[in-house]
Amino acid sequence: MERPLPVRGPVWLLLAPTAARLLASAGPRKGTYMSKRILLVVLAGLVIPVCVHAGGEMPWLVVNTGGGHYAMSALNNEIDAFNAANPGSVYDRVTKGPSLAGAVGYELPNQWSFGVGVDRLYADTKASNSSGSIEYNLNANCWRTFAEYAIQGIGRPSLRAGIGFGVIAQSGKEITILPPAPKKERRLTGYGVLYELYGGGDWWATPRFGIEGTAGFRHAKIPKVRVDGLGTIVTSAGDPVVMDFTGLYLRLGVKLAAKAASE
Repeated sequence: MERPLPVRGPVWLLLAPTAARLLASAGPRKGTYMSKRILLVVLAGLVIPVCVHAGGEMPWLVVNTGGGHYAMSALNNEIDAFNAANPGSVYDRVTKGPSLAGAVGYELPNQWSFGVGVDRLYADTKASNSSGSIEYNLNANCWRTFAEYAIQGIGRPSLRAGIGFGVIAQSGKEITILPPAPKKERRLTGYGVLYELYGGGDWWATPRFGIEGTAGFRHAKIPKVRVDGLGTIVTSAGDPVVMDFTGLYLRLGVKLAAKAASE
């Protein structure tokens, strides 16, 4: 019987385990609340100053979409080596992906804004042949806090620049389809640090509704990723595969502003 994904020469992520191991039952999931705890701390840091000062802070909300490039050099090197050794089961290189994002914050009278946001980064790679397929959904969540400065205040067209930092959390899964066995999904987990620099601008249709666009550079690496029930994803040399989402990105979305805290 043909192997679902023949293993010859250098291999990456999924190829270290044998086909039998890929079909083994995953162990119990161990959920983590790290990202939620970090988010609660950041939100507290944002809410407290507003409650204390209650001066001219203007709350706002932005929802956007976009995309960006990913470095993923270690991962793509392994993909290239595997594809060269196994032309019948080819994985796509991971170089870019779309994103969805949202953020909330407040602007001070001096045009400085502080906020917290989350970005959902999408990335996938898959290989298949007549025996089945294995897909790696490498999506990740970025939880960030940031500060930015605008030339003019909310409600007026303006340029702005900012800096942010936070954590990136792997939030994908491995999907194995090897008939006649049932479809198997295993969760991917891992965490890393991120920071970003960006610039952009706002255009306001009304004093409370506007369009925001930003372009920036994000440094975000997850040094070690685990597959539930299988352990750490490694290279052919036995080193952990670094999921590197570092790269340039674009965001475009809508921005809603509320009345100032003093109004």
